[in-house]
Amino acid sequence: MKTSRLITYFVTCGRLGFAPKGPGTVTSLVSLIFWIPLLYVTCSSIWIIAISVLLTVLAAKAVQVYEAEKNAHDLSEVTIDEWIGMGLSLSFAHPVLWQIVAAFAFFRLFDIWKPIGVKYFDVNYLKGWGVILDDVVAGIYAAICLGALQWFFN
Repeated sequence: MKTSRLITYFVTCGRLGFAPKGPGTVTSLVSLIFWIPLLYVTCSSIWIIAISVLLTVLAAKAVQVYEAEKNAHDLSEVTIDEWIGMGLSLSFAHPVLWQIVAAFAFFRLFDIWKPIGVKYFDVNYLKGWGVILDDVVAGIYAAICLGALQWFFN
């Protein structure tokens, strides 16, 4: 069975996952085109979290199908997890440049560094969930750090 183009397009974020260098960083950066307008339009973390949860469920299943077809786990071209994690990192941000930059920096730091919690999901959950949940946790860590910065500067 050949993986559908739609699943490939979805899990690679429109083929951003095939970027020759830093596909996770490229996808995280491009995802801002999607997430930032939501900050302006909704001014509410509820919508960003709801969309992230929906994408998480869809992505876990799609990644499972994609990995089964490729017979491999956590492929570098799969970047839907970065898209979701970046959204979560912005979930409590205000639409101001320093907060967007801080959320991006914190998310990339936690996604690459994989501290406790992030690494756990990456290693212990298969069938698509581990690929997605490690970035969900990295996004939550980034949101918490951004919240701490907001509190400190207010």
